[in-house]
Amino acid sequence: MLQLFSAEVIPRNISQSTGLLNESSVSSPIVKGEQLKGKTRKVTMTTKIDVLKQQKRSVGLKTLLGLLQSYYTTSFVSLSPSIIALFPLITHLANEETADNEEVQEVRDADLAVASSELLFQTWSGIYLSEALADLMLQTVQMTMTKSDSWRAWVSILRFLQVFVFSNIYVCELNNRPALIRSLVEKALCHSRNEVRIEAAECFTSFIHCGHQMIQRNDIDEALKLTTSERLAERHGAVLKLSSVIRAYPFTIPPMIAQLILDYCKTSTITETLRSFLRTHHDKLAERCERDSAKMITDAIYNVISPNYYV
Repeated sequence: MLQLFSAEVIPRNISQSTGLLNESSVSSPIVKGEQLKGKTRKVTMTTKIDVLKQQKRSVGLKTLLGLLQSYYTTSFVSLSPSIIALFPLITHLANEETADNEEVQEVRDADLAVASSELLFQTWSGIYLSEALADLMLQTVQMTMTKSDSWRAWVSILRFLQVFVFSNIYVCELNNRPALIRSLVEKALCHSRNEVRIEAAECFTSFIHCGHQMIQRNDIDEALKLTTSERLAERHGAVLKLSSVIRAYPFTIPPMIAQLILDYCKTSTITETLRSFLRTHHDKLAERCERDSAKMITDAIYNVISPNYYV
């Protein structure tokens, strides 16, 4: 109603009042002053209407977030189709990005970001997912990632997905859901933003570690080929993917990891993962691998990084 009033009624009244004035009266300074006051009142009225609309929208969103938080913290219930439909909105508000965007008419309010983050990461991420709604939920996550232009929203979705899949791992392992989840993570590994690629690597490490995603030798060979790609994002994503495989086994040394370390050391700019591997596996190399193989792996790592025992 307020929008209709500002768009239709006010301009019509002004046009009617100015149309009644003849040419002689328009040239009068008094009439010009009245016209200027009328324009000022119009701008002031429009500004007040916009402020009221923003305040009303902010109050409505806060009420919705408070209702959802109370609903899920006071009872053990699962997701429903109507709640899943709110996932894109909650993700958009929880990404902590409060830049002005006239297209989506986002409200700049830190309380909305905090409340949405608590709802998404602390409540929804660990909630029970029923078999009947599993496909709908994953399709909604995929749609949100595909249509979102905000890299911060991608980071929020990956953080949510990491806990959500682990909390509902038995449901997420049925049918072709692991392939869908893996495609989302691999797509994020090639994102143009470095922050998204790093978060995707952390998510992929968790999925491999808990057994949700299985790694074969052909997956490693494919990632090694992409390390020579011309695209920086794709090349960096491939290196992070290999890093995820190495970090996913902190207590064991699978046979494929030994050869992967030797291939991984060819990328001389990678040091963090290799240092982490030495810290967690230094005592196990002699037990898990043959003596010559253990020495070969250690020498290859030391050729890339300096043997700093204080790191």
